[in-house]
Amino acid sequence: MFKHTSRILAVLIFGLVFSACGALPGGPTPVPSITSQFDGGDSAAPPATESQSEVVVEASTSTPVPVAAEQAGAPTNTLQALLPTATLPPAATPTPAFSPTATPEFCDWAAYIEDVIVDVPVEQGTAVMPGTHFTKTWHVQNIGGCVWTPDYRLVWDSGNQFDAPDEIMLDQIALPGDTIDISISLVAPYDSGTHSGTWYLMNANGETFGYGEDADTPLPVTLQVHDLPGNIIYDFFKAHCLAEWHTGQASYLPCEGTADGKIGWVRTDNDPALEHRTAGNSTVLNVHPNNKDNGYIQGFFPPITIQDGYTFISTIGCMDEASRCSVMFQLNYELEDGTIGAVQEWPEKMDGQIKIVKADLSDLSGLTVRLILQVNQNDGRTANANVFWQNPRIEQE
Repeated sequence: MFKHTSRILAVLIFGLVFSACGALPGGPTPVPSITSQFDGGDSAAPPATESQSEVVVEASTSTPVPVAAEQAGAPTNTLQALLPTATLPPAATPTPAFSPTATPEFCDWAAYIEDVIVDVPVEQGTAVMPGTHFTKTWHVQNIGGCVWTPDYRLVWDSGNQFDAPDEIMLDQIALPGDTIDISISLVAPYDSGTHSGTWYLMNANGETFGYGEDADTPLPVTLQVHDLPGNIIYDFFKAHCLAEWHTGQASYLPCEGTADGKIGWVRTDNDPALEHRTAGNSTVLNVHPNNKDNGYIQGFFPPITIQDGYTFISTIGCMDEASRCSVMFQLNYELEDGTIGAVQEWPEKMDGQIKIVKADLSDLSGLTVRLILQVNQNDGRTANANVFWQNPRIEQE
């Protein structure tokens, strides 16, 4: 009896549930189409209908949750599974070379960062010898909206031209934001005093531009030329800090060193004692080779062009305390291609006599050279090779 009653109750319950829920559909609920922000919009998925929900998935680092909706008339016995959408890593954003906060006001526009004088290590306005050759370099940034092509050029504008051509080609490319070096070879005037000149940049259409608020300020160069007495053309003493000094143990020596180093030195001595003359001597350029066998010291001076009638003159000798001094003084030169040659040499030892020496430079007339003051240890002890150049100069007769 209880078994029969149970079967009747089960049938009644099933009927109530069936009538409350309605008939079951003929197949599984289809998956709605999913549109992502990464989708380019060319998907072949059918358009959504009123009975089909469309879910937009925002880009996220988390996996989107699938959302299902009913769709009438779906194919029978078809199962469409919703697979999780893979998380895409953020695309790498390249860093541009120049990212102005606003569109540049000018197509061609420069920012003048700094200037350097190569070959002659001086600041703007520093005094140099007459006729000194040097390379002027400006560090300039392209802050305009246009590319500087190799057809752009540097053109002389006003002031002293320093023996430079009227224009030189840029011969390089500068994209907006790039910083480049613009260099030009110049020659210091023979007249003493302050000399200035200006240069503009010019585009391929022949339009000039510069730096500053209105892109119209030219690039400057200012140079001070020493005032030399009489027929003196070049003063090595005044220019000694513009020279490059080397020894057998040092590729670089400061132009005002200390007289206590084994690597050698060059320095100014304003109250020197010279070969038994302990007082009343004029200022000298005291030099000392490195303290080793075959020690030497060289000073390479900035390039000049030798002219007819040029004569090198100097007083040479040993410092008074160098009792066993024995050295060889030399005047040499370096050509533009790096070739080094000798002009003249003079042996010197501690003998109580200082000497005035001369060298005719006429064989170098017309050549641009770097003159070299050199002292070699000769047959004495290098530790005693403590010597001087006094008033080394070039005169024109």
